[in-house]
Amino acid sequence: MPFCNVMADFCHDDPPQGDDTASVGCMSAGGGASNAGSMVLVLGLVAAWIGSAWSTLRGSGPVYFDAIAMLIFFVLLARTIESRARLTAAAALDVFATMRPSLARRVSEDGSEADVAAIDLEPGDLVRVRPGELAAADGILLERASTFDESVLTGDPWPRPRQPGDEVAAGSVNLEQPALLRVTRAGDSSTLGEIQRLLERGLASRPASAELADRVAGWIVLAVLLVSAGTAAWWAVHDPGRVVAATVAVL
Repeated sequence: MPFCNVMADFCHDDPPQGDDTASVGCMSAGGGASNAGSMVLVLGLVAAWIGSAWSTLRGSGPVYFDAIAMLIFFVLLARTIESRARLTAAAALDVFATMRPSLARRVSEDGSEADVAAIDLEPGDLVRVRPGELAAADGILLERASTFDESVLTGDPWPRPRQPGDEVAAGSVNLEQPALLRVTRAGDSSTLGEIQRLLERGLASRPASAELADRVAGWIVLAVLLVSAGTAAWWAVHDPGRVVAATVAVL
């Protein structure tokens, strides 16, 4: 990968799409601290590369090509791991989205059944869940015991038997016989809806430490730039041959 492309990747703000992890950008949600750190890193790498190129052309002086390559490798590796973790979390969120059925079979007072949108269910409605179907809302099992697969919700691979009067969570798969449920919570207020909302909040929110880092990152970058500029100026006067090495060390 060309050196200029690598530098552009370090300061890229957009997260990777799909499996494109070679050009992982600044992955924090707000991006402030990560972008600031990337700026200092890029400046240091560019200075080291320019100094190394100049030393190579002169035939004397320190070169840092090996250190540059090693640092780029470890930074890209860390960002690749971070991006894969985010993609895994997003995939889990997609699984929960597919576990929310769009239709439910509502039972009226006269015993007739009709398919309705799951978002139209309200507490107190009666719904019929046939074998192999997902419960569209949280509810109380009213008649005939059955077994439900709750692995998506609990991680437990073993089906759980439910008796009349037991609560059945939205997203559970009915495995045995038709079950009649009285809805207690539906839509976003159901167990499945709450889990999905927590996942979305976790992906979108940032810890307080990250917010604090964003606030101080700009000042830290400014301080590093001022110190590096002062270092370069001091060595330019006292020992010009060490300007690049000293400046890169600060950055």
